[in-house]
Amino acid sequence: MDLWQELTHAWQSRYPLVWVASWDEARVEQRLQALARAIFQRPDSLHVWTCIAGFGGSAPETRDPLQALEFIEAHPTGGIFMLKDFAPWLNGHPGLVRKLRDLYYRLRTQPKMVVMVSPDARVPELLKRELYLIPVDIPTEAEIVQYLQTLLRAHAALQPWQALIPRLAATMRGLTFNEIFHLVQRLAQRPPRHEQDLFETVFDEKEQLIRKESVLEYVPPRWTLEDLGGMDVLKDWLRKRAVLFTPDARRQNLPRPKGILIMGISGCGKSLAVKCVSSLWSLPLFRLDMNLIFSGAYGEPEWVFHQALRQVEAIAPAVLWIDEIEMGVGRYHETGGEGRSHIFSSFLTWLQERAGDVFVAATANRIHLLPAELLRKGRFDQIFYVDLPDDEERKEIFRIHLRKQGADPAGFDMVALAAMTKGWTGAEIEQAVVSARIEALHEGVPMTMDHLVTAIGQIVPLSKTMEDQIKAIKAWAYDRALPASSSAAKRYR
Repeated sequence: MDLWQELTHAWQSRYPLVWVASWDEARVEQRLQALARAIFQRPDSLHVWTCIAGFGGSAPETRDPLQALEFIEAHPTGGIFMLKDFAPWLNGHPGLVRKLRDLYYRLRTQPKMVVMVSPDARVPELLKRELYLIPVDIPTEAEIVQYLQTLLRAHAALQPWQALIPRLAATMRGLTFNEIFHLVQRLAQRPPRHEQDLFETVFDEKEQLIRKESVLEYVPPRWTLEDLGGMDVLKDWLRKRAVLFTPDARRQNLPRPKGILIMGISGCGKSLAVKCVSSLWSLPLFRLDMNLIFSGAYGEPEWVFHQALRQVEAIAPAVLWIDEIEMGVGRYHETGGEGRSHIFSSFLTWLQERAGDVFVAATANRIHLLPAELLRKGRFDQIFYVDLPDDEERKEIFRIHLRKQGADPAGFDMVALAAMTKGWTGAEIEQAVVSARIEALHEGVPMTMDHLVTAIGQIVPLSKTMEDQIKAIKAWAYDRALPASSSAAKRYR
């Protein structure tokens, strides 16, 4: 049920005490005003209390919360009484709790309803059985569409973007009306130059929202599939699903992918592949730091983890990136104690049952640490294995990093470079190109093939220093994961 239906249900059920969990006081007050007028047929039937003004008017003494409750009890007519700043007073104030419990019994036969508004959904323990709890979700897409139509009409500079309102509304999910208002004002002051600029501004606003959740980190959309060498199978998989998070796809009730697990050798581009999803699908990307959750620095780990998942669901559609999932979740499966086992269990359930448009992109290096429950079908749509790049993929990676360093790949012998770097990861190739650029800069000359050959000779690749571990990873992934590149698939046959 939406907020209007919930409030109506509470009134019809004769609940005299209602707790509305919401940050959006203005939206709640608007609904209460409409409900009060519909019930009492007069404009003065909603009474609003704050700790600064009390109920105002002729009752300034009601700034005291206990006197405010006495004012409600003694009020001669019916009405709805909205208490905006009441929740903090209940902590350590048994007299207020007692008064509220008394009101519960006295007001059940009177046309009065007391509505306490608080961002916190955790109601006081001693009032749980008397309160009617309404957790208010963020505005729906339909509400955001209507609000955007009103806001954009007031700004001539934003008229060209009227046609994109449905997509904007989908992207703005998770924001309150106040946050949407400030975002539109920002857009009006600095009109976007193109569509990508428009949506990046929306993502920036969601970053502001995520900053308040310390265990989540916003990752800006700076990478595209052109920055990723190889992995043609994974790229094709992502491209085919790029349209499934659009408003049109939701209207057609098309199936939306749940997530992918990318495992393999360190330095082969797993994290970069996740970052590319954000740009390709035009979705914000948020990284969940599991180690921060388990550190206890931000509160009880179970509660912090639960809130982080709720926050991501609230701002969906979005991509949730869990880096090195085997270290953040897997290692606590058997050795983390009861609390961490609960987190692991709830995480598995959330992966399976979540309803929000949250695409989970997880990466893993130490595959043997992953519990079998995490790999079961239904948790992820697909499990990809990223192998060491072959000759053609190494050439592609060299071209990408040479262009990034301002060099023309045509001036370098790609066949020779690929031969010299057999068994190298993409990260090692990048480091060789960067080292060559630095050496050329020191000499005051353009980067040449000789600079690259020298840099290559100074790097010992991971495939030599950790040969046994890499063989074990390949053997594990042989029949458990889909190779991210077609060349790797051929090598497995």
